[in-house]
This record gives sequence, structure tokens and C-alpha cells, in this order.
Amino acid sequence: MSEPGDVWMDDDTVATLRATTESGFDSMAQIQKWTPGPESDLGNETGAWESDGDPVPAMFVHEAGTEVTTNRDTQIADWFVRLPYGTPLTGSQQIVDLGQDPPVTFQVVGPPTDQITHLRAELSHIEG
Repeated sequence: MSEPGDVWMDDDTVATLRATTESGFDSMAQIQKWTPGPESDLGNETGAWESDGDPVPAMFVHEAGTEVTTNRDTQIADWFVRLPYGTPLTGSQQIVDLGQDPPVTFQVVGPPTDQITHLRAELSHIEG
């Protein structure tokens, strides 16, 4: 009897579907994590975003965007990314699309979700 969440396909079929999905990935993504540094002289947190492993194949997809114009000119673009199944990623990391010139940095919005064939993460890109 199957448990909730079990995949009804055999392992070979799932592996084939994952390979087919990844063959459509058209970019590379660098996952980054925040590494805290020492407090500044004023007591503020310091640190930097640093690479968290090697770049991985990815597909970035643009969704709707918004523009905030009250007292500032800010553009917020919503995206999602598909990464290889099992890619370690959390909602507290960011992703750099290395396939754009110059590379574009996205914030991960919420926890990523495992699909049968890939990992999907909602992203936000903010300018201004």
C-alpha cells in the first residue's frame, strides 16, 4: 500500500523524467548564504553573501512585477527558478543567475518545494 507522498512511478521512470527536465535548464545558478561578520563600531551587524557550493544548472522564469512609486522608484519582479531535484536550498539564501550579463541576484521567497522532477523556488528581484 502506498504512503501519502509516494511517487507512483518506478525509479527508472522518475530518473528519466528528472534528466529530461534538467536538459531544458538554460542557465547556471550560484546559491549564496549569509555569513555574519563582527559587529561594526556602531554595534551593527556586518557580513557578506558567500557562495554555498558549486554553481548548479537552472531555469529562471519571469512572472508578474510591480512598481512602488510612493516616495521612491522601486521595481519588484517576481520570478521562480527550477533547480535539479534535491538541490539544498532554504528560504534564507539567495540565488545569482550567472546566465545574465551582468549576473542578477534574487532573494528566495519562502521555502522551496520539491516537485517530482525538480526543486522549485519563488524568487524576488528588487531594484531601486
